[in-house]
Amino acid sequence: CGIALVLGLFLDWAEGWPAGTGFLYLLASMAMLPNPLVNNVPATESGVALDVWFSTFALVGEVLSFGAVGSLSALMHIGAWWESGRLANYPFLSPLLLVVASLLPLTALVSALGALLAVAEGWTSSE
Repeated sequence: CGIALVLGLFLDWAEGWPAGTGFLYLLASMAMLPNPLVNNVPATESGVALDVWFSTFALVGEVLSFGAVGSLSALMHIGAWWESGRLANYPFLSPLLLVVASLLPLTALVSALGALLAVAEGWTSSE
């Protein structure tokens, strides 16, 4: 968020937008949201150039973050622990069971975040 705030100020300046618009635009871009947080789109040459540069910067940062998390020894130990147990004789089942085992916590997380969004937006339960 801090990176989007700082870079968003540059985009605000290049496009002549009110302060904070560039932050919301870049935050949606970095989060790869299908629906933008603002309706503004860079129109000037400098704004488009900054947008391309900032988007590339964000993508590289996300890839580096995913790579760093994926190479943590804790994740490697979890996989080794999982396969050393009862699944040692059935290695083809291990990836499938890891996915199935992660569905419940993932569903709970998505439900919790969805409920927070509904409360923040003032939506009713039917919406």
